[in-house]
Amino acid sequence: MSLKLQTPSEFPAFPFKPYDIQLDLMRHLYASVEDRKITIVESPTGTGKTLSLLCSSLTWLKDEQERARKGKLSELGESHEGPDWVLAQTLDLCRTPGEGTQKGGRDAEACTCTGAKETGESTLRRNVRAASLPTRVPRMTTTASFCRKMMGQTPTLTMKRAIYPPPKVDRVVTEEAPRLRQGTKPSTPGSDAEEEPGCTKIYYASRTHTQLAQVLHELRKLKLMLSVTLASAPEEAAAVSGKRRLPEVENDDDDLGSSYASMMMSRSRTPEKGKKRCHYLPPPEDESKMLDLRDQILASPKDIEDLVATGQDSETCPYFGSRRAIRQAQLVLLPYNLLLQKTAREALGIDLTDQVQTDKQHTQGPKSGNEKARGAGVEVMTPGELLHRLGRKTEGVNLLEVETYLRGSKIARKVSGYSVKTLERAAGHDPVKLAKVSRLSNTTPPLHLVESFITALTASNDDGRVTLSLVDGQVEIKYQHLNPSTHFRELIDIARSIVLAGGTMSPVSDVIHQLFMGLEPSRIRTFSCGHIIPTSNLQTLVLKKGPRGGDLLFKYEQRGNQAIIAELGQILLNFVNVVPGGMVVFLPSYSFLHTMMSAWGGSGLMEKLKSRKRVFSEPQDAGQIEAVLREYSEAIHRTGALLFAVVGAKLSEGLNFTDDLARAVLIIGLPFANLASPELRERMSYVNRLEQQLRAKGDAVTKGASATKDAATELYENMCMNAVNQSIGRAIRHRGDWASLILIDGRYASSRIRNKLPKWIGGNTTVTETFGQAMREMGKFFREKKVAAS
Repeated sequence: MSLKLQTPSEFPAFPFKPYDIQLDLMRHLYASVEDRKITIVESPTGTGKTLSLLCSSLTWLKDEQERARKGKLSELGESHEGPDWVLAQTLDLCRTPGEGTQKGGRDAEACTCTGAKETGESTLRRNVRAASLPTRVPRMTTTASFCRKMMGQTPTLTMKRAIYPPPKVDRVVTEEAPRLRQGTKPSTPGSDAEEEPGCTKIYYASRTHTQLAQVLHELRKLKLMLSVTLASAPEEAAAVSGKRRLPEVENDDDDLGSSYASMMMSRSRTPEKGKKRCHYLPPPEDESKMLDLRDQILASPKDIEDLVATGQDSETCPYFGSRRAIRQAQLVLLPYNLLLQKTAREALGIDLTDQVQTDKQHTQGPKSGNEKARGAGVEVMTPGELLHRLGRKTEGVNLLEVETYLRGSKIARKVSGYSVKTLERAAGHDPVKLAKVSRLSNTTPPLHLVESFITALTASNDDGRVTLSLVDGQVEIKYQHLNPSTHFRELIDIARSIVLAGGTMSPVSDVIHQLFMGLEPSRIRTFSCGHIIPTSNLQTLVLKKGPRGGDLLFKYEQRGNQAIIAELGQILLNFVNVVPGGMVVFLPSYSFLHTMMSAWGGSGLMEKLKSRKRVFSEPQDAGQIEAVLREYSEAIHRTGALLFAVVGAKLSEGLNFTDDLARAVLIIGLPFANLASPELRERMSYVNRLEQQLRAKGDAVTKGASATKDAATELYENMCMNAVNQSIGRAIRHRGDWASLILIDGRYASSRIRNKLPKWIGGNTTVTETFGQAMREMGKFFREKKVAAS
């Protein structure tokens, strides 16, 4: 009997009638998971990507549970040697879905193991409760209150029933009664503590708390029931009481888990004992409270705020409760850091063996315009070379032993905790000082950075580089990991399937080259679909020439050219007369933004722009972004608005410029990274050497790569286009949305560059030869939209 799962033609769990591209995506993902493949999915924002990912992966999980049950039935039928009536009864019980299956269930083996464990635990507790009942009780009572009070339960049902004397209790149960009342497991000779059974699960990773909250929102729409847990940091899911407060979530672009690894490494499964122990964490002998919280967490999907509320109600730490729920959860939501770092996975008890990982990608391009001035003296070396340069005294130091000591002693956390408590006492009741201490306590302690650096030095010398540079008169030490595929390699080896999904994954070849180099091409699948919007709702133009007929090439050495800046000002002055609502202009760096603003302010062009639309620019201080966006949104409906932003900065990632917030998105130039950066030069040199090694070994993936350019040039271009694609994706956010995308630089006319755009954009791109042609195309597009709206 073949147990291979066939890809379904329909997905009943999907809450709406799916679009064709959604059906294609769900079928592709289902087949990839079943065939144990790695798949890269590009589906534009607004196409229901999150809902499709959840529906297809969880549908496979439900079918996998049914397959496991059938396999168990087949195994029982072949191996059973007892009487026929025993076999018939056993098969009948297995065919009848239990309570766990009705609620989302687990696979057959886990259900059997969990069921046996829960049955044994329930029986023991029932006998212990019976042993504690008085031998004489009234034979009839009007309600169940007395009975439930004696059983340690809250009365929930009124009824009349007889209560008979308790049965005789075995001597072993009597002896174990005190231990069971305290929640500890009965001792069994020759065995250690029993490990909780696990089950096949889906790990869904994203980057920010807001994104994970959106996943939960989409999950609740599905016509499926399952157990979900959210793997979080202690400070994110702390019970709100006394000094343990839930930190505020600042904005969507804050990394959820930017300091997760250090917190995970410093957190122990058994925190401080005695008076210093957190009173929200039950001691080992009172395990029942933690089990109750675990069951509440698994009962329904919960966000971090929900976890905190549940922890408050049960007066139990929700952080450790969510960790306890991981093994029996079917869907685990977590940030990238916890998934990719082995130490974090071990701390949380995450086992990826034969599991499914769905990672929603948010590609980050080169960060622009906010770099500190570096001195001329910059040195790059391997960790081994650094230790050799430090002298003989360090050559005899075993860094692995140092790392083990730092983790075991938790010295970094202890010093950090002592410092915060000392500052709190010194601050007294001053609210300003207390606020500063609170912010300090939510940042990564310096010793954690030292610990992380030492850990990095123990890694392979071939993949790591240490950069020593002079920054503002101080020496800066930075560790750079050059090969991201090493972090993925272990996941590839142990997970059943890996899904990388995003709205802008192009160029896909770059993702494969960086993360899956050396992997057999037959193991990798790709999927890219168009947008759900009609083609008439998106206009993509490449602008090669300005109003005066000059070529538009915003190369780095020309960004200070006043003629080029004036030409760009005239272009925008023409565009603001045509574009309704909001217009977003992405520039390659903050320095170019400041140069441009200064030049236009002196020439009077800025005043002309302000007379047509209110002008805003992206602040470098992240704390001011929310206020700028609020004012920008309000101005759109009054006078229209023009927003200048920077590629690779805050506004280019994780924000939705839907509808009138962006009726036109302009990309000025190609935001190539600074080639003078020693880190970038080292990375480019490394990928070239790595490609040569793989070519020498006859690797199929590298042989299929571009033969006209080396790997370093390809990496350099891909970094640039990743950032461009991320910025472009801010505009179209739903089926009824429409916008014009204008790429202002002659280099976008190259087919090599356009091929790195997402297919739903690059396929309908118009390259304009004159500025007049561009204005006619834009005018026609916006007139049609105005007529359609009226």
